[in-house]
Amino acid sequence: MHRDFLYYNEEKSGLVWVWALTEDMDDGGNEVVSFDGGYYLTYVYVDGDEETGGKRYKEVISYVENLDVFELDIRPGHYIMGHIITPSEIIKAQRFAQMENFVPIKLKEK
Repeated sequence: MHRDFLYYNEEKSGLVWVWALTEDMDDGGNEVVSFDGGYYLTYVYVDGDEETGGKRYKEVISYVENLDVFELDIRPGHYIMGHIITPSEIIKAQRFAQMENFVPIKLKEK
């Protein structure tokens, strides 16, 4: 399982690259931050294909906005994030990687 995630931090106006530690992993002296977790709707596209990635993003946002059960859960410290899910040997063989994006959602309050 890939444990690194990239997201855009709106408060800092920049990209943040994080690594999800397990209980038995050492932080190596890096800053450790807490992560709220939650529910995510995911989608996949070929890394670097920003046209398809942008199209899928818009489709997902529209889909969630039209649901009766879920709504977006984007807030400070809780953003859309993504990571490469393709193992390096597969990337080398097929010459591309798949990017998986995670869109935070939550149950709608009644």
